[in-house]
Amino acid sequence: MEHVFGNPSDLAVGDLLVAVVVVAEDVTITPQQAGWTTIEHAGSVRHTQGAWWKIATQADIDLGAGNGFRFAWPFVIADSYGGLIRYSGTHATTPINASGQDSGTGTNPNAPSATTTVADTMVLRAYGLHQNRTPYQKPSVQYETVYLGTSCDSDQFLKASGFGFEKPQAAIGATGAIEMTQSQSTDWHGFTIVIRPA
Repeated sequence: MEHVFGNPSDLAVGDLLVAVVVVAEDVTITPQQAGWTTIEHAGSVRHTQGAWWKIATQADIDLGAGNGFRFAWPFVIADSYGGLIRYSGTHATTPINASGQDSGTGTNPNAPSATTTVADTMVLRAYGLHQNRTPYQKPSVQYETVYLGTSCDSDQFLKASGFGFEKPQAAIGATGAIEMTQSQSTDWHGFTIVIRPA
């Protein structure tokens, strides 16, 4: 089984790609192309979320918009969902400054605090949930949504949901945790990923 992201049409050599994949089963997700580095990977009885980064090369661009990046896991009857985010102007060799993960079951998925060591970072929050349980109540601080949705299987228990949003942080230090609210309880994972500027 695999999840495939289409190649961004505006991708340029040196851009940072961050991929987040959610699967509605406890599996190990593996990138199928070379060059991806794991940021976080967390599993539970009913779902898994992973995040990876890579710096785009000419070979990535040559894939074309109709092809893309593949993430695979052993065969299970379960759906997947994910987001692929492109950043420009990031550090060329160590673009991830810090990260962290939290997980649980309930109505308040949480992305934990991480501590930045450089200024002017971008803080990405990535949440993965079992079933169609994507929460829409964001915190009062203003974030930019970068992906949001759920898989399309008709069986609720095979569905996976995910969403991500970002906000710049100028100062060095803790990002703080961000807890969301949803109407129904489910298994969840929350990642905080700090992206370092050039």
